[in-house]
Amino acid sequence: MIFYAAFKKLFVDESSDETALDDHANLLRPLFRALLIAASAVVVVLVLDLIFGLTSGSMLGPFGDFFGGVLNPIFTFLTFFGLIITIVIQRMELRLARQEYAKTVVALNTQAVENTFFNVLDLHHEIVGGLSFNPEVFPESQIDMSTRLAGMTRQRKSVVSGRSVFTAVLTEVRNRSSTPQQAYENYQFLQTKHNGVLGHYFRNLYQALKLIDSYPDESLDRSQKEKYASILRSQLSSDELAVLFLNCLAGMVDGGQFRNLIVRYRMLEHLPLRFQDDMFRTTSNDLAIADLHTISYYMTEHPAQVELPRKLRGAFGTNPVPLPGDA
Repeated sequence: MIFYAAFKKLFVDESSDETALDDHANLLRPLFRALLIAASAVVVVLVLDLIFGLTSGSMLGPFGDFFGGVLNPIFTFLTFFGLIITIVIQRMELRLARQEYAKTVVALNTQAVENTFFNVLDLHHEIVGGLSFNPEVFPESQIDMSTRLAGMTRQRKSVVSGRSVFTAVLTEVRNRSSTPQQAYENYQFLQTKHNGVLGHYFRNLYQALKLIDSYPDESLDRSQKEKYASILRSQLSSDELAVLFLNCLAGMVDGGQFRNLIVRYRMLEHLPLRFQDDMFRTTSNDLAIADLHTISYYMTEHPAQVELPRKLRGAFGTNPVPLPGDA
């Protein structure tokens, strides 16, 4: 083992990682065994011939001829052995070069993914900053009758811009609805008649999730995709999440592809909800946003009439909403 350790140090950099060391060892062990067997055979032959030569004086001359004749094969063997060592060293270097190239490719792919993703995030914030909403787009006739009976008169409302648009939209939807179905219909009116308010925002958000999900596993594995999705999720306010919930209900925007990505990456994890009077309400503005049927739409990527678990998960992730009867 001492000789092998000295032999190994001639070819292996001890600072290499364990995988590289194991690969090198697999190449060097057979080479060292061949050298050891050859050297042992030469020594044995020389010793035997020397012993027989010393026991008989007449054998000293032939022994000298033998010794000289052995040198040529030894030198030939050493030359051949050196050629083998050169091939082994080249093979090691080629393997290390491939490993470094693979690491470089991974690093470049990661950098390209991050650059693209954070450019999309910058665009997301630009779109949010450019949002504008005029509450007057909702007809007066849609105001909830309870508001009318309270004697509240219609006042001219100012245009809202930026992230406050989401709060203003939810406020207008809440003032015109007392049930999740009415909230859905009022938001659908905004989405259909005035898509310019939030259409660009949600198309970009959808493309951001599609971008994350579309990368092959060789570029981004599942945990990395979830990491980028969580970064995107952290950019959304509670009111944005509530509007996102309404935006992706059945039949609102597409065939469910957007909603599937929301479930897959738990995009509603930080949507604050409470359950009251058989309805789910947002804690920020008390909007009746869903009932037990519509909430199930966000439980799986392929919604069906399923029995809800004791605590909602699915798109709500690790921040589940307690159902009635839970402590």
